[in-house]
Amino acid sequence: MAKDKILLFCAVPPQFPELFLVAKHLKKEGRYEPFFVFDNFQDRNHEAIEACIKEGIACISYKAPKMLLNDHYIYVKNAVSKGRLTKDETNKTIGKFLKKNFPLIINSVLRFLRFLYYVYTSFRMVAQNFSLGKKVLELYKPVLTVFPIDTVGYFFDPLIPLTAQSGIPSCVIPFCFVKTASTADWFYSLPPESKYIYSTKTSYNYLISKLFPAWVINYKGENLLRANLGWILATWWYGISKKNPWLDNSGSINKLLVENKRLARMYKEDGIKDESISVVGCMQYDTMHVYLQNKEQLLREIIKETGISYNEGDFVVVLSLPEEFDFSNRNCEFTSHEDIVKALSQPFHLYDNVTVIYSLHPRLSFDKVQYVERDKARITRRPLAEVLPCADAFITITSAAIRLAISCGIPVVDYDIFRYSDEYYESAKGVVTVDTQEDYRTVIERIVLDSNFYQCLKEKQEEASYEWGKPDGLAAQRFTAIFDELIKGSRGRG
Repeated sequence: MAKDKILLFCAVPPQFPELFLVAKHLKKEGRYEPFFVFDNFQDRNHEAIEACIKEGIACISYKAPKMLLNDHYIYVKNAVSKGRLTKDETNKTIGKFLKKNFPLIINSVLRFLRFLYYVYTSFRMVAQNFSLGKKVLELYKPVLTVFPIDTVGYFFDPLIPLTAQSGIPSCVIPFCFVKTASTADWFYSLPPESKYIYSTKTSYNYLISKLFPAWVINYKGENLLRANLGWILATWWYGISKKNPWLDNSGSINKLLVENKRLARMYKEDGIKDESISVVGCMQYDTMHVYLQNKEQLLREIIKETGISYNEGDFVVVLSLPEEFDFSNRNCEFTSHEDIVKALSQPFHLYDNVTVIYSLHPRLSFDKVQYVERDKARITRRPLAEVLPCADAFITITSAAIRLAISCGIPVVDYDIFRYSDEYYESAKGVVTVDTQEDYRTVIERIVLDSNFYQCLKEKQEEASYEWGKPDGLAAQRFTAIFDELIKGSRGRG
């Protein structure tokens, strides 16, 4: 007898780890058949697809939903690595041609043409994803859909209201938390050549802002649209517009499944209704719960896997290496990814009693940062949840992963290189935030050499861990219970 299907959607690598653990649990439990849905065959998702194949979890491409990637992925992976110019390369080529051959074209005309291009491509993207979404639902007839976020811009955006219209329950297991104010600030801080696409100072955007006021926010005295004109018109045309596009996870989903009480409160403060939020923990907490029972064994495994030089009693640091950034329009003291990595890692070269385990961001490849390895510093390819439990301290730049360390009671140094000055972790007194190299080196020195300072941080973090979701190994059960409840409720309504 065929099992009921649960579809899990993933657009970018950081969304994958938690959903993957949920899918593994569903497969192991055996009552539902998990299906991963990826947006395309791009290499950025190839490791996620390969992980699904290894675990025997079915996965499909949103662009070709009839084809199981499990059967055809090797062919597709090879095919996409060759072929034609990418869209970016094509656009660059056209741009160079125009600049060279039409020097009399004034900037305003070029800007307007660029605007029209964005309008067309955005409308077309929504139209395609709407059509493909209907096809996915018809082909797989899921009893539940699971998303990493309900926001504007991802390929599954049109599908979320479609599931509601089809009577299919949906939930979000968020891979990050972003306040509305932070989203608005990102748009506000865009360089002028990009910002005009969303600014209501242009006549066409002004008209759209009057027709669709829900898409407008006033931030620091400026009215901004949450998407460009094409996206807004397309969602209106297909009847899938959001009531509040600026508030993530406030659309058609049935449940927002958050990790801890602290995050639940943050979502409520941002405007999410209390009844749509359930605190369940997360599957990564369950993973960490297992390893926290035997941290010494975990450390021995990592030492063996990486070949790192470790002496009994060493201070163990887990340092998260960040993804590669676009440094344009950034308030940052660095100008390259390598500069950031060196600034994070070099202070530890001074201490013989420190072992550093580097964890890779899901978007970062090993060969990009292999240069950072030393005898007492090695890169592990394990997921962060399988590394953190053996750490004495966690070092990162502003990252959603901080919450994992807090839940384990592990002190954190958060190097806020872009000076976001986020208030997310203010309640966790074991998180030390710095925004200059000098302050970073100073706090590293204190953590390594001042045992009283370190112990104080550890005690404060242990206190905070209860509010931030101390791992108890029961998150999987809570997920399943809510899935069952949502599915049962939809069948009752049917």
